[in-house]
Amino acid sequence: MVDLGLAGVEGVALEPLPLATEIANTLPAPATFTTTDAGPYFNDADLGANGGQITLSAKVRFATGQGNNGSFFGQSGGGFELTRLSNDGSIRANVEDSAGAPVLSSNTLALQIAENTWTEVVCCIDLVAQTLTVWKDGVSDQVALAANNGQFLNNRFVTLLNRNGSGGYQFVGDVEFLRLWKDTVTTDGSEPVGVPDIEVLGPASAANAHPTKRGADASG
Repeated sequence: MVDLGLAGVEGVALEPLPLATEIANTLPAPATFTTTDAGPYFNDADLGANGGQITLSAKVRFATGQGNNGSFFGQSGGGFELTRLSNDGSIRANVEDSAGAPVLSSNTLALQIAENTWTEVVCCIDLVAQTLTVWKDGVSDQVALAANNGQFLNNRFVTLLNRNGSGGYQFVGDVEFLRLWKDTVTTDGSEPVGVPDIEVLGPASAANAHPTKRGADASG
C-alpha cells in the first residue's frame, strides 16, 4: 500500500511489474533466407499464353552497403522488370508487350526502399488496364502504360530476385517470402485470392530445394 496523503484515502495497492520473461513474445520468428550476389534466384518455365496480367508479392530486406541494383522480379528477354536502384533506393520499372513494343521504359516510381529494413512490396502489371501499380508497405504509386497488344512475351520465363534469369541485378539481402500470380491482378495491394503460381519461402533449406532455384545456395 502507498499512502497518498489524501483525506479519506487510506492508500493505493500496488502490484509488481511482470517479469520480462512473462510478457516476452513467444511466437516463433518467420523463417527467412539470405542471398549473396551469386544467388540464389529462381527461374520459372516460359510464361506461355497469357492474359497480360501478373502480380508479385514479396517481403525482403536489402543488405547494407552492397551497392547493388537488386531486382524483385523480371522476365528473360526484357519483357518486364522491377528493380530497386542502389543510388537512392527508388524503384524502377520496365515493361514490354509480346510484340517487343516498350509500354513503360525505365520509369522511376515515387517510392523508395531503405537498406536493412524489412519491406513488403506488391507489384501488379496489368497490360489490359494499361497500369503498373506498386505498393510499398501499403503506400502505392501507379503509372500508366502505353497502348499495347495485351500480352507479355509468351516464350520467355519469369525470374525472381534478378532481372534477366542469369543473375543480373541479383538481389542481395534477406527474404521471408516471394509469391507470384499469373493472369491475376490486385486493385488494393492485398494478395490475390488463390494459390500463387510461384511461391518461395524460408528457411534456406526450403529455398535451396525449390525446383526453380538457380545460382548459389541461400544461407540462414
